[in-house]
Amino acid sequence: MYFPLPWFIVLPYNLIQFLFGRRKLTERDKQVIRWLKEPDDPMRPQDYRVKRVAEIEAIIKSGKSIYIKYAGGDKEMTFRRVIPKRLFRRGKNIYMDAFCLKEKDMRVFRIDRIKHLE
Repeated sequence: MYFPLPWFIVLPYNLIQFLFGRRKLTERDKQVIRWLKEPDDPMRPQDYRVKRVAEIEAIIKSGKSIYIKYAGGDKEMTFRRVIPKRLFRRGKNIYMDAFCLKEKDMRVFRIDRIKHLE
């Protein structure tokens, strides 16, 4: 059974800090905010032929969690259990919006940086 949470519980702690001005936004924070405000590009039929996209789509429909080995922007490998929510495209890259059980927050993962999926 699904119970919607009030908005004040769902907001991440860092966002609450930003809203109340306890911390100044860094240039990196501003870049991320600009990127998040950009509209998604529509998924193209050829996007579904990219490695892992069809598999992740099936997992999203089932609502199950998956374990991924992910190479972040600094090329450091991390292992995470996530619940994928949606796939979207920005420019030439395809991304997965997912709830990370390790960080207990929503995260965005580039599909081409997922090295292993189970």
